[in-house]
Amino acid sequence: MAGNPSASTVRSRLTAAVRRLAAAVAARVSVDLRALAAFRIGLGALVIADLLLRSRSLTAFYTDYGVLPRRAFFSDYSGNYSLHALSGEPWAVGLLFALAGAFALALVVGYRTRLVTLVSWVLLVSLHARNPMVLNSGDTLLRMLLFWSAASTDWTGRRRSRAGETASNPWRRPVSRPARRSPDRRRRSVSVTSAVATSPRTSPADASSSRRSSPTSSSC
Repeated sequence: MAGNPSASTVRSRLTAAVRRLAAAVAARVSVDLRALAAFRIGLGALVIADLLLRSRSLTAFYTDYGVLPRRAFFSDYSGNYSLHALSGEPWAVGLLFALAGAFALALVVGYRTRLVTLVSWVLLVSLHARNPMVLNSGDTLLRMLLFWSAASTDWTGRRRSRAGETASNPWRRPVSRPARRSPDRRRRSVSVTSAVATSPRTSPADASSSRRSSPTSSSC
């Protein structure tokens, strides 16, 4: 019947409704990149502060000259694997501390965020596995934050392209920019302007005199 909508019309209406619903949901559950950048900076600063606090007792807690030498570590915590247990010298453990601090600083500035976060998580897990006796629930939370941050998408907060911003925010209208004129078109416009400027112009007095001097047509 003529009054019933066709299948293609119903399908297009349903598609438009689903797109509007998806756009509304995306606009309400999306996260501002500035908040993610602030979280990244805070997380990197927290790792640096944790390393600085632990470095005050580096020899006492993480070397062979402290409370848990590697002999006791391999005996009591045989199931733990730690890069910090490869050497019991303070200079080697201090080098790993400095490396972890460098990666945490890269996390703060946003350089290769996913790779840096993953390496920082590995070094933090290794540090915690070296001496479990000095850990608490806050250390577990820090490991979880680094792990899920490394597993998530890119959250560096860097500037995205205008097309990416429009795709992620469907309520943002794309800004149309005027197209640039090509050099050939610019040269043509300049030549036309100069030709118009140099062409002789007829004054109103000359035009009126030419009309008076023109012969009038007579009827036969």
